[in-house]
Amino acid sequence: MHRRTLTVGSVLALLVGLVIGTTGPSNATQPPSTGAVDARTATAVAAADRAVIGGSAALVTVPGERYVRATVTPWIDDLYAISYRRTYRGLPVVGGDAAVLADGTGTIRAIQAADGARIAVP
Repeated sequence: MHRRTLTVGSVLALLVGLVIGTTGPSNATQPPSTGAVDARTATAVAAADRAVIGGSAALVTVPGERYVRATVTPWIDDLYAISYRRTYRGLPVVGGDAAVLADGTGTIRAIQAADGARIAVP
């Protein structure tokens, strides 16, 4: 009997905690509007894509080779890290990834490639 009373009491305490926790005032601030964030992300990604397609000196390319955008990671101070996977004739190049750091205004801050070797397949 004592065990059953303890179980019922625990369940009631849990339910009361849930009700109070969900009906109380929230101290959380409203998230920023996503329109401005999405526009800045799109601007950074477009600038990074232009830098990669435009043949930046930091990225070695040969005919049949391309970089495919893999991820976009929002960072601090309105910076975005955009990563690319390198392919040659449709095949993935292991160790050939690249990353571009761009801000929300479209300025490229840095470009880094993992491998500068030119690829040739006989």
